[in-house]
Amino acid sequence: MDSMRVITAHCHCGAFSLRHELDPSTLPQPHTLCHCTSCRRRTGQLAVLPVLLPLYFPTSEDHAPLSSYTTCTGINPVTTSWCSTCGAKIFIRTMDSAGQTQWALNLGLIDDPKGLMDVRGHSFLGDTNDGGVSQILWSSLSKYSGEDGDLWEASVPTETMGQSSSLHLRCACSAFSVFLSRPDPTSSPSSRFRAQFCGCETCRLVTGSCIPAVPFISGPLSSVHLHDPLTSNDKPTFNPGKRPAEEEPISLESTLDLSGLSRYESTQGQVSRYFCKTCGASVIYHTAGSPNHIAFNAGLVDSVDGVLAQDWLDWRYEILYFEDAQRWSTVLAWELKDGLAVWCEASA
Repeated sequence: MDSMRVITAHCHCGAFSLRHELDPSTLPQPHTLCHCTSCRRRTGQLAVLPVLLPLYFPTSEDHAPLSSYTTCTGINPVTTSWCSTCGAKIFIRTMDSAGQTQWALNLGLIDDPKGLMDVRGHSFLGDTNDGGVSQILWSSLSKYSGEDGDLWEASVPTETMGQSSSLHLRCACSAFSVFLSRPDPTSSPSSRFRAQFCGCETCRLVTGSCIPAVPFISGPLSSVHLHDPLTSNDKPTFNPGKRPAEEEPISLESTLDLSGLSRYESTQGQVSRYFCKTCGASVIYHTAGSPNHIAFNAGLVDSVDGVLAQDWLDWRYEILYFEDAQRWSTVLAWELKDGLAVWCEASA
């Protein structure tokens, strides 16, 4: 009999850690990468790929430092659990076909993912409009409109695509919701926002990202707007006529309503990350060194043009801190890097 496969996992702050055994005869687990809207907005990621765990898991001790959020958009409820301190998405709880509770652990928190997963395709691409990250990662695999069954076909572009005046970003529960206007042409040479993957270990461990690099949308705070329910219009987060000089720091807390978010300093005094208190979605990355700029998790995009919103986002082929992603998983890192290079060249 083969010895059990031992996996270890932890979040960035260390409040959650795990050592668990898996039956090697069940490995690698066959999976599809889930692109459903619920998964994207509950995590802030473009897709989700968790490792299934035995039905008796987890123990009360494993679950103690976590917060949870349940959605019922499908046939059965789905519950996401995340670290209450750093915001790392840890467990996904669903119901299997026999009505038993099924636990899964987000791949990005596992120290060594080698040999755990056999990715066979992409599911719920019907939610993405444009195919999302399936255009980049494992792009040659089967693409399903739903969980399985009918294959997904790209939508035919319509006249309304690319015509929106703002780009909406929101989490699953809508406790966080903002709109981005086009970058100011006097301060930016591009009419699109920079979008890029970061492969650093910190980004992976504070999100639990199953993709080997975390995608962000970055731009000036001056482009962030809120929705005014009285006028049904988007309004600037501060008076444009009194906009401070670019070099004058803007307070993030005075600019945005962050009351629905929890804050975690991944680098003390320098880097702050915010996640939703209610649904757990990773939302904002902000640095003290660039106070007038902000980065949002790309999975929050809510656009009829598609998840990748190419009319609004300028996706870069370089992966930041690629060496970190490669140390974690050489296979996954290069799958993303090669796919991103091909897609960016084709989209240019």
